[in-house]
This record gives sequence, C-alpha cells and structure tokens, in this order.
Amino acid sequence: MNRSLKCIFSIFLLDILFLSNCNKNAENPVPLPNAPVILSSPPDTVLTERGTDAIPDKNAIQIQWELDAVFHGYRLYKKSQEDKTFSLTADLGETDSLYIDEKNIVFNVRYLYFIKGVDENGTWSEPSDTVDYMLIAKAFNLLVSSEEHLFFHWQFYDYSPEMYILKLFDAQDDNLIWISEIMPSYETLDEQAVYNWDGKARQMTPGRAYKWRIDIRGPNLNSGSESHWQKFVLQ
Repeated sequence: MNRSLKCIFSIFLLDILFLSNCNKNAENPVPLPNAPVILSSPPDTVLTERGTDAIPDKNAIQIQWELDAVFHGYRLYKKSQEDKTFSLTADLGETDSLYIDEKNIVFNVRYLYFIKGVDENGTWSEPSDTVDYMLIAKAFNLLVSSEEHLFFHWQFYDYSPEMYILKLFDAQDDNLIWISEIMPSYETLDEQAVYNWDGKARQMTPGRAYKWRIDIRGPNLNSGSESHWQKFVLQ
C-alpha cells in the first residue's frame, strides 16, 4: 500500500471514529440537572409566609425557592399574562433563595415566574414549575381607636376583596397576638374590626408597643396585597 493510500485509509478510519462518537453522544446525551423547587403562594393565615406572595414594604412580588447544593446559581424568568414569551429578569447566586420583583409591577396584572439552576459544570437545569401572582392595591389609612373597646380601622378601594386578614404582633419581640379573617362590608371605603371579636386573640399589656397590618385576599386565585405595618402603644 503506497503512502497516499495509507493517508486516505487513516483519514477514513478517523472519520468513522468521529461519527461513531457523535452517534454515541446523540444516543446518550448528558442529562440535565433536576429542576429547582419554586414555592407557590402560601395560605394568608400562616405565621411565616414563604413562597410567591405580596410583601408589606413595597408594591412588589416575592418569589422564593428551595436551595439545592447541586446548583451554583439561578436564573429567574418572568412574563405578564399578556406576554407571549418569558424573559430573563435576574441572575442570582448559589445562596439566593428569594427575589423581590418590583420591576414594572402593575396592579391587577398577573405575572408568571420560573427558575433554572446551573451546576458546577455550567449545565442549566430543566425549568422549575411556573408560579404566578397578581398584586392589588394595599389597604391604607390604618389607625387604632380605643374608647370602650379597641378598634382597628382601615380603608380600601379600587378592587373587590374576598377577605381581609388582620395580623397583630408584639412590636418588641414579634410574638403573634392575633390573626383574624374579616369579611368586607362592600358598602363603604371604611372598614373596621373590634379587637378579639372572635375570641382568638392573646392578651395585650397596657403600655406595650404593638404592630398590625391588613392583608387582602383578592377574588382571583393567587392575588392580594399586604399593607404597611402600623405601630401603636396600648393605653
């Protein structure tokens, strides 16, 4: 066999080996990491609200997921109910498990989210489940009055809530005093509730500071808001 034929034969063998490896890779692709676990909306009456929810500090949506040691970072994707496709909204680190989305959030518009994780090899995971939330306006003008009984007052407009949830805590040690579901009146902007009307509140101490807020459960699934905290000293 002359030198030319040997070269052609060698090239032919290399091509066969290359194609064989390609076929093996196609038949046995590197598996993607399992999807990270993103948390859906929690019940409004739980003490610690982990998951996709409103927050009291801002007009924003909280998205939360479980940390996984497999991942060295995460990407969060978002779209509104009107958008056709998701877009990347945040690159996050391996210790991040919560993101507060306040980018172009509009009341009464539903937003959808999912995340991906990246492993040590730079391989991105399958997408997580998709979660969604619709933010509505907050209750406002929160105040407390005390004559014969202690009353909590607030106002609300612009939407028809399914339920108000009054949350009352000790402002000094964050201990829960009372969580109460209150039906809207649907007759006026002004709403109120008398302290411990349902007999479920813990006793409060005169001269001690307390804080409270009004959460709103919207009429649609996974919709609502949380008012700013309001503090008072019990007389």
